[in-house]
Amino acid sequence: MILYKHPLMKKERNAVVYCLQRSHISRYNDLSKVMASAGDIYQSAKDANEETLASLQTDFSRGLITSTEILYKLNSLEARIIDYVNSTVTHPLERQVIIPIYLGEPLDMVLEQEAGLLYLQSLLRTPDDPTEMKRILEKLTGKNSNNICTWTLPSKFRQESHSSTWIRQDVRLTSYHTLFDIGGNTGLVGGVSRPVRLSSITDNAQKKLECQIDSKNDVRN
Repeated sequence: MILYKHPLMKKERNAVVYCLQRSHISRYNDLSKVMASAGDIYQSAKDANEETLASLQTDFSRGLITSTEILYKLNSLEARIIDYVNSTVTHPLERQVIIPIYLGEPLDMVLEQEAGLLYLQSLLRTPDDPTEMKRILEKLTGKNSNNICTWTLPSKFRQESHSSTWIRQDVRLTSYHTLFDIGGNTGLVGGVSRPVRLSSITDNAQKKLECQIDSKNDVRN
């Protein structure tokens, strides 16, 4: 199991830590721990038992903040995805990807599109094919794939009206009754988080994924 069994807790009150991503990361750095990325959460479902899945689904109902950040380039569909952002315990993992505009589209629709598949593979740091991704995400969330929704930055926020070249969002995984959202967060909404075991973090998945995406891009171009 790559994740710790429970979300990050406040020892003095035995309560779950609920805060913004930047506050979570600061706390993890102080504890010399690593905050789980979106990919770590996805990978954890592959060998998770019912108890672990139930615990994660409780976290989703609170809003699970990950250490994954998306930087959207203005006036473009180009973006950078960074795991373990601002960690002082491990090095960040970054990749570039095209991110289409999705405003709650169901998982099945996103996975049918080449750009959508490449985006979710990059976000979740996996080379899994659409069938396997659908299976794992349904297992992880406890939701039907038609009720797993994908959200990315809308076009009006990608237009040149900001002082920076990049628009930042952190990645939040959230369950709402019958729906589950995979999406970006402006950084103004808090949530809980999960520690990941440092020994489970390697570059192997990153390198394998980069090779796969590069080969697909070569064929497409």
